[in-house]
Formats: sequence, C-alpha cells, structure tokens
Amino acid sequence: MVKAGDWKLATENPAEEPFPVQIRNVAAIAVHPQYEPISRKNDMAVLVLESPLTFDDHVDKLCLGQDTPPGQPPAGKNCVITGWGKQATKGKG
Repeated sequence: MVKAGDWKLATENPAEEPFPVQIRNVAAIAVHPQYEPISRKNDMAVLVLESPLTFDDHVDKLCLGQDTPPGQPPAGKNCVITGWGKQATKGKG
C-alpha cells in the first residue's frame, strides 16, 4: 500500500494530519535493474498503483523528463519527494 500526502509520520490519527492522505494498493513494483543492495546504488523503483492518486497542492507527480535537469525542480516549483516513510523512520517523524 501507498499512503500519499502523509505529513506526520509518527501518527495514525487522521485528525492530526494537516491535509487529507490518500491510500492506494500497489499492483506492481519495478525495481531498478541495476539496484545494488549493499551500496544502495540505484535505490529506486516504480510503483504501479491499482487506482490513480488525485493530484492537489500536497500530492503531485514527479516528472523525470528531458526538460528538467536531474535533481532540479521545474522553474518556480519547490518539490519534496520521500520514499518509504515509516519504515525508514521506524515510526518517528
């Protein structure tokens, strides 16, 4: 499952979230073909969701196109991208 828009990683109480979260089931996972578990090089994957997310002010897509240099958000946009949330913080966030 994916929980998009989660701001307070240490809480399970929806009333404590500043914005609503969206939970979706994952239909498939495509791990980077050159992922190296020991070094964590190429530590990324594409998740195919069973149903689409609704994009808004705090949930949006990440474009990896040729028009945007790697690691740089489009002009005039700030981006925050996170990964596995509670697994990485062990519930502390």
